Amino acid sequence: MKTRKLLSLLLFLVLGILLVGCVKDEPTPGDKDKIYTDDEIPTPLTDEFKFTKDYEGKDFIEDGIGQVTFVSHVDGDTTIFRTLKGQVITVRYLGIDTPESTYKVEPWGFAAAKFVKKVMENARDNDIPIVLQADEVNSQRVDSTGKRYLAWVWVGGRLINLELVEQCYTATKAAGTMYASKMIEASVAAEAFGTRIWNRTLKDPEYDYSVVGQSMSLQEINEQYNTVYSVANELDKGKRVRIQGIVTRKLGGGNAYIQQQVDGHWHIGLTNTEVVATDGSSFPYIGENGNWFVEETDLGIQAQIGEIGQNAYEVYVDSLPDGETPLNQYVWARRITVAEPDENNLIPYIVRENKWYGLYLYGGYQDVTNFQVGREIYTTGTIGYFGGAVQVTSINDATVQIYSLNNEIEPLEITADDFNPNNRHMLGLLVKMENLLIVDGYNTKKNNPSNLGFTIEAKVNGKDINIRIPNETYIYDDKGNRVSDWEYFEGKTLDVVGIMSIFDGKLQILVANQNDLTY
Repeated sequence: MKTRKLLSLLLFLVLGILLVGCVKDEPTPGDKDKIYTDDEIPTPLTDEFKFTKDYEGKDFIEDGIGQVTFVSHVDGDTTIFRTLKGQVITVRYLGIDTPESTYKVEPWGFAAAKFVKKVMENARDNDIPIVLQADEVNSQRVDSTGKRYLAWVWVGGRLINLELVEQCYTATKAAGTMYASKMIEASVAAEAFGTRIWNRTLKDPEYDYSVVGQSMSLQEINEQYNTVYSVANELDKGKRVRIQGIVTRKLGGGNAYIQQQVDGHWHIGLTNTEVVATDGSSFPYIGENGNWFVEETDLGIQAQIGEIGQNAYEVYVDSLPDGETPLNQYVWARRITVAEPDENNLIPYIVRENKWYGLYLYGGYQDVTNFQVGREIYTTGTIGYFGGAVQVTSINDATVQIYSLNNEIEPLEITADDFNPNNRHMLGLLVKMENLLIVDGYNTKKNNPSNLGFTIEAKVNGKDINIRIPNETYIYDDKGNRVSDWEYFEGKTLDVVGIMSIFDGKLQILVANQNDLTY
């Protein structure tokens, strides 16, 4: 009897041990109040999951698997690669959907994008293989846009799609795919760990939670964020701003360029007509050319010219904001010395050269109906960077307010000398060039068949002038067929109006519609 009881007890203990061994460890929760670094978050599933498929000599487009090279990053779940056969493709990562950081900005979007960018740049710099793998269960090769390939992305044998889930940058959307079970297991563990997207009370330190944003002129945005340093370091990316400008061109459905006229600089001009003058007792006074005058501008800026000798005038410029400084008080801001009237009796005078600044607004694939040429708009958005320049994103019809209509912006006539990479203040401006003989070019579809954009090149005084026709711009020939080959323009002489933009560190003119090309 005792022996039976002892055997029953031993059997019960053994079964208990076996049952406990079959139960997986419960996911460990993290510190709900801590901002974790990527290295501090556990990724056991990614660490253990190994890539065993053969990819040597295979091309992703043709074979569904193949090694690629990193070209550029877009965001946390989209990257641009070059295939084995030289085709440049945009890849959307399968099974995930990280927070947005391009056409709009969401909490943890920039952090996810930076994580992927760091992984890809490290792979490029250290010759770590990057392999794309099409899904073997779901036969769909491209996403709903028809422009982005879907893939599992392996870097150095690690599945980055899976690691992004474990890093709490995204939930999983992998149902019906070859790695669904692994991705779901990672998502359950990440949610239990409870940081980043899984913690609604934890604030993303890189996200601007303000509603209105800082009011900034386009001059301030360009001077602060369009420098080489700011672009390279993505300074204040995600900062919310409020801006104003006149729409000069619309590109695609949800993107536009705007310009804003700001107080420029004073310079010396010549006139042989009467000037606005004052004798000190009234203002304004239209009189003959005298020893001095005060001119009031539309921005409340005044200049005074006083005779200080036979051969020179001394010019003072001051700012008199309404309600702050009485008109009879002067706080001198700077002094300029100009020559006296010349032999043709042309009188030196001071004028303000109004200066324009431009900016690209990125609304993504959605149509922003308030983007209409000639409208002056106010909008909130976030600072972003793309293609070597600053832009403002997170824009849609709800953020855009119309201030005025039917504003006309004359394009700035430029020369070949203006195509200097240091002229970054010209980025985003509507410009014009004439009599450009097209001698060369290239087609984007050569490396990216879905992109029908192309670039045409002219030479002026030994300098290359690049004119970009993007995929969003439709140019038609005399028979109504869309032009997608630069050779159509070879040998033609063009007048072009477009936006001064930058690509690969070189300035170019971006054409937004067919009417901007005359040939």
